[in-house]
Amino acid sequence: MTGFLNQGLERLMFLYEDACGLNKMLEIKLKKAEETIADQGMIAKAQSQHYEDKFKTVTQEAKAAVNTANEDAQAKLDAAQLQFEQDKTSYREGLKGSVPKPWALNALPGM
Repeated sequence: MTGFLNQGLERLMFLYEDACGLNKMLEIKLKKAEETIADQGMIAKAQSQHYEDKFKTVTQEAKAAVNTANEDAQAKLDAAQLQFEQDKTSYREGLKGSVPKPWALNALPGM
């Protein structure tokens, strides 16, 4: 009977040692998984920051391009308005010069 008990005890010791080994292995795997997850978290954070910075840069470049285009358009509009005013004044002066003066009509021969 003691042989049977000894066999049972040996079996229990084997199972205990096996369980301890399995537990140790699982602890190691868990630690590696935690490190991997932490590494992936840091990588994701770095990528997120990278793309956020890239988005800000692209947005600032787009705003600068729009502002430059607006300034160019405003400068062209101002130049066109100035040219229009000059042309209008020149046209009016030309009309004034082509109309005979009333006192000059009396000096015409035959009148």
